[in-house]
Amino acid sequence: MAFTNVQGVCKLCLQPRILCKSHYLGRALHVLSRDDGKNAIVLTPKIITATPKQVWAHLLCAECEKRISRNGESYVLTLLNRKNSFALLDLLNKATPMKEEGALKVFSATDLGIDTDKLAYFALSIVWRGSVHDWKTIEGQTTGVPLGPYEERIRQYLAGEAWFPADVLVAVHVCTDLGSHGMIYAPERVKGVRAIYSDFSFLVRGIWFHVYVGKDIPKDMKEICCVNSEKKVIFLRSCEKEFAEGGRHFQKTATISPRVADLFKD
Repeated sequence: MAFTNVQGVCKLCLQPRILCKSHYLGRALHVLSRDDGKNAIVLTPKIITATPKQVWAHLLCAECEKRISRNGESYVLTLLNRKNSFALLDLLNKATPMKEEGALKVFSATDLGIDTDKLAYFALSIVWRGSVHDWKTIEGQTTGVPLGPYEERIRQYLAGEAWFPADVLVAVHVCTDLGSHGMIYAPERVKGVRAIYSDFSFLVRGIWFHVYVGKDIPKDMKEICCVNSEKKVIFLRSCEKEFAEGGRHFQKTATISPRVADLFKD
């Protein structure tokens, strides 16, 4: 039997507390992925299937769960793609970009009244959770990402013990392609990035986040950060390439369940 609450040390505040059932990507995101009451589709290296199971663990106390919700998660839920609306995409489509570079449009979140501090807090809370725990998915598989020394620095920021961590950048890309609008990809380390820093990316229903960590991140990359750039920039572009690459990555090794086979036919 999986108890709803147990006694333990909260991973965020580091205090002995009653621990809640903490969800890796948030219970609300899982619910949004259950289109028309159907089970959410889960992609893992071993199997692609529809399941009611959620990825959770006894990780945080109730106070820290509320902190994460208040400082980022609740706000992001109002912006991403929902059943009948995509608030952030609608806002950008009506706005004038600061500049355009081919198919990429760059916007000032400051001018548009978008709270990028909460977007960044949400992004760091997801990646941090992926680092502090090996999350069990289905069929005995686990998922997570290695933040190394940045795990503690990000914890201090999330807990309100420190400012936004140095040597960390968060970039926010709003996707115009429809495929990205309905999918959630858990954080993973992007391969092929220069060894002087790490890039962790994840997708949540039309918003693609990149979290960069490393003491040698080039100074000019500060201009892509939604927190540290002068205008607190966010980007609008098609994420079709990344979305397709993510799907192909899983399909190379995973068995596709008969429950969802029709969705993956060419």
